[in-house]
Amino acid sequence: MEDGRITPLEGVHNFRDYGGYGVTNGGRLRKGLLFRSGQHTNATDRDLATIGAIPFAAIVDLRGGPERASYPCRRAPGFAGEVFFDDRDSASLPPHLQGDLASMNEDEMRERMRENYRGLPFRSSIATMLKTYFDVLGKAEGPSLIHCFAGKDRTGISVALLHKLAGVHPDDIMHDYLLTNEASDRRKHMEEIGEFMQSRWGKMSEAGLYVMSGVYPEWLDAAFDSLLERCGSFDAFFAERVGIDDARREAILARLIES
Repeated sequence: MEDGRITPLEGVHNFRDYGGYGVTNGGRLRKGLLFRSGQHTNATDRDLATIGAIPFAAIVDLRGGPERASYPCRRAPGFAGEVFFDDRDSASLPPHLQGDLASMNEDEMRERMRENYRGLPFRSSIATMLKTYFDVLGKAEGPSLIHCFAGKDRTGISVALLHKLAGVHPDDIMHDYLLTNEASDRRKHMEEIGEFMQSRWGKMSEAGLYVMSGVYPEWLDAAFDSLLERCGSFDAFFAERVGIDDARREAILARLIES
């Protein structure tokens, strides 16, 4: 699947390698070093054997404390890496976006999520974890994995920003973001994501749940547009919000890019 980028698993959604893309200054992101997925709560023993074959040095868990407590992840036997997380809730919808979820059609839910994405890069818990994520990428002595609940929104934004930092072409950034829609059985995923979301925000329409089981181009566009409106440039965002200056950027990318 996707030139070996996607690894189909039984109980883990969206497990894939997000390296391998070319970058503007030459070279490409290393493969076998950068992985992303949904949570590992329902990982089977076979899944853990597959995941455990990768010597992960670090796992960045973007879920907050309530999610981690309700959906503890299974880790492969012998896992010796470090797990990084922030206990603050990072999955909440802003209050003004929580109403009428039970009656929404697909177009309405897509628009609701587009508006939600505009604030994602600036949510305090996510901003904190972005700093942690980039710190891990600059220091981990081996492969790393980043995940949230479904591995598509918080993880999708984080990975897209790493791709942007590295100079991956915008078409490839969007391509990788949209691979979520190919990496999982969306109808099957609806059940898991529906249980989680409806426990937080009440009943949701089937059309809304279907939308929430995937991703759409306008969502990532909205996040990036909002970032540029508020910060002026990606370089300014990285410097002001994530603490990445030119020297730190070079140090991070030196570990991730091969000629």
